[in-house]
Amino acid sequence: SFLFQEVTIFDPARVLRDVGLATIHVFSIVLAIFMGVTAVTREIERKTVYYVLSKPIGRRSYLTGKLVGIWLVIAATGALMLAAFAVENWVFRGELALVVLQAFWLILVEALVIASFAILASTF
Repeated sequence: SFLFQEVTIFDPARVLRDVGLATIHVFSIVLAIFMGVTAVTREIERKTVYYVLSKPIGRRSYLTGKLVGIWLVIAATGALMLAAFAVENWVFRGELALVVLQAFWLILVEALVIASFAILASTF
């Protein structure tokens, strides 16, 4: 983001905010798609799902557990990226406005919805 600040004529704080949020957005979406698609299919390929489902646990509970686990990983990873973004903002004297937190919340919700659809698509 330092490079983008030097080559632009706009406000450096805005460029820092936009590039930081775009980076968080891209990585959150890629993580959601990757984890959502591979969570169930990997267990089906390794046949570990048969062992888990032979226990007194239903398919709905199994998929709900996978979904909640993926949601927690995405939320934790997003929180770490937001913390790194806040530190970078603090170092470059940018302000962490309320709009950044609102944008992060919407990025997180979008990633969770995409992860849900990825799990849904991987179960067929």
